[in-house]
Amino acid sequence: MILSNPLWAAQDVEIAVMVPLSGTVVDMGTMSRDGAVFAAEDVNSMGGIKALGGAKIKLVIADVTSTPSQGPSVVERTLSTNKVAAIIGFCASQMTLTCLPVTEKAQIPVVTSSVSDKIVEQGYKWIFMNPSKGSHLGISQIKFLSFLRSKYNIPVKKIGVVYETRPTESPPQQGRRKQQ
Repeated sequence: MILSNPLWAAQDVEIAVMVPLSGTVVDMGTMSRDGAVFAAEDVNSMGGIKALGGAKIKLVIADVTSTPSQGPSVVERTLSTNKVAAIIGFCASQMTLTCLPVTEKAQIPVVTSSVSDKIVEQGYKWIFMNPSKGSHLGISQIKFLSFLRSKYNIPVKKIGVVYETRPTESPPQQGRRKQQ
């Protein structure tokens, strides 16, 4: 006898979306959350994760706030109450750096859009950055302006640079200084 429906159903794959949904960087968190929701809906509408028998993505959305010192407790609480396979998020480099010890101890893979060089230079095994390191961004900005000037004869005489303000230089600032 052949059954049209399998006797087992693929389990949902829980992915935590840990982003600031309150505070000063709420816009970054909201955009990240919305992008994750869109991607999960897209995968699920096409039959789920085929390699896992059609398992659906279930997002666990958590507000790590915009205050880095609050992030680790949100991560601990989320991991203790859910079967999370991976984490997307944090958005801001300082939040990522503050939460990494918790995710590393739990051995949960984290994919972040944060850019601080320190994120990947501390020897953590469970962190993955999808953008370039911040210092590479600063160097690339200078190279791009040089390219525009030489290739298209665009006279670049002055540029404006907008960056975050804090006691230490941001990685893109460091990269621009190296290039000067």
